[in-house]
Amino acid sequence: MKKLVLNVVVILITVFAAKTASAQSSTQSSAFTVNIALVKELSASGGTFNYNFSTATALESGIASTDPVTLTYKSNGLSYISINAQAANFTGGEAGNPMPASVIKWRVGNSGSYTNLSNSPADVLGSASSKNARGTGSVAVNYLVQPGLTYAPASDYAINVVYTLTAQ
Repeated sequence: MKKLVLNVVVILITVFAAKTASAQSSTQSSAFTVNIALVKELSASGGTFNYNFSTATALESGIASTDPVTLTYKSNGLSYISINAQAANFTGGEAGNPMPASVIKWRVGNSGSYTNLSNSPADVLGSASSKNARGTGSVAVNYLVQPGLTYAPASDYAINVVYTLTAQ
């Protein structure tokens, strides 16, 4: 009988110990940190424009681009796009009478008025004080080149137009 009672006691202790052990839990955790760098990408379709002026009417009225430059951007920061000429004047042409960047006029899309290009940045999409939302998008820029009759005939007038995506 003592043996039976002893066996029952051992069994009861084992059951309670198992229940106590199964009621306990252990928790672990993993720490994650994420570092996101400022990402900004800008691409421009097109790139080289050749305007050939052969009449007085074309020089005075200008020649409009038939295919706009499409600026496509991606940014995870608030951003804006600006445009400017790389220099105040074209290279080439007659010495002492440089052709200014302002003979190139630009506008966003196909409507609205043209703005004279200069070597100071001008806002194409958004502005320093009113930035675009994060994400992706595109904008078309159309051109009108209108040199007038002031500049000497030459085939070497050249200037670069710069597009800049600025993001915070």
